Amino acid sequence: MSKKKPLVINLFAGPGSGKSTISCEVFAALKWEGLEVELSREFAKDEVWAGNAKSFGNQLYLSGIQSHRQEVLRDEVDIIVTDSPVILGCLYGASPELQKALLAEFDTYTNLNFFLERTKPYNPKGRNQTAEEAIEIDVATRKLLLDNGIPFRTLKGDREAFRHIVFEARCALSFQKREVSQR
Repeated sequence: MSKKKPLVINLFAGPGSGKSTISCEVFAALKWEGLEVELSREFAKDEVWAGNAKSFGNQLYLSGIQSHRQEVLRDEVDIIVTDSPVILGCLYGASPELQKALLAEFDTYTNLNFFLERTKPYNPKGRNQTAEEAIEIDVATRKLLLDNGIPFRTLKGDREAFRHIVFEARCALSFQKREVSQR
């Protein structure tokens, strides 16, 4: 039996770039439109808030939970919005085998990818990285996307980003539904 391929709106960038805030805005806007949408939040941030420092030595665990959060939504909604795309685990000490598995899992969804350019001052609260390290992760994230041929659109990570994302999500969902009806 083939798995449903919901549209996943992936927000990419380093910590403190506005991914969580913008993902909430996108989720709310699409939900208000009556669409079947859910938010898949960043598990690693929950672990920071809970003080579970040992979790960060086990990328398989972190990536597995993140993947599970998304997987449970697969057959339930048409759109998943996430501030923690599963392939971000590739940047945090994942073995080559885990990286390959994360990329394969990512490809089981229909992905709409956005890279957010940092526009606001870095807030270290609830983070494991310094501002400088967060910027290094921005660079590594863009490289991950480019090296793996993953298409993405770059947006400023500001208050207007969600409008662009919602518009593109509507277009992608419309195209996806039209494609399915023609089969």
